Amino acid sequence: MMPSAKDLYLDLLKRCLANVIYQDPGTLDGKELHLSWTETGGPEVKPPDDRGFGTVVIERSIAHELGGSADLAFEPGGLRCDIRVPLS
Repeated sequence: MMPSAKDLYLDLLKRCLANVIYQDPGTLDGKELHLSWTETGGPEVKPPDDRGFGTVVIERSIAHELGGSADLAFEPGGLRCDIRVPLS
């Protein structure tokens, strides 16, 4: 019997990890939030041919709503997203 799509998805979630690192490097008038999101353990990632809706929303909302930046890198081992937002 083949496993269901739900079981395959749940198994993938158990094996994939996302590491989140917070840093306050003391820039931008003394305070900046730096979040680094790195996914590991999942299937190989390939850069998309087009910028999808989710990528555009992340990059634009961080820039326009929070005055920060979001850098997304689609690396073979997993997605890496670095977000920087001023706290002042």
